[in-house]
Amino acid sequence: MTNNNSGTDSSSSVDSVEQPVENKSLINEHKGKLAIGVAATLGVMVFYNWRERQLAKKDPEGHARLQRLKAIVRTDEIKAKPGEHKNDVATQPDKESDK
Repeated sequence: MTNNNSGTDSSSSVDSVEQPVENKSLINEHKGKLAIGVAATLGVMVFYNWRERQLAKKDPEGHARLQRLKAIVRTDEIKAKPGEHKNDVATQPDKESDK
């Protein structure tokens, strides 16, 4: 009697073939919604860039404050580990367990 511990069996190989097909069909079903989301995101990005340029023209001090805040946020994001946000409840230590 041989023991095959390769970790692959016929059912897992079938599942791995079916999953990309399911993902592709989900994308095809929601293509319109995805396109609307992408267009909305792009529109918001364009608006904020335009608004920032207007702020630089009309209120240079306010624009300088905005740039300082953006720099602080960027450094905080760089310092944070990937996949971890400093305001996440799950990543903050439990104060009761420290007692």
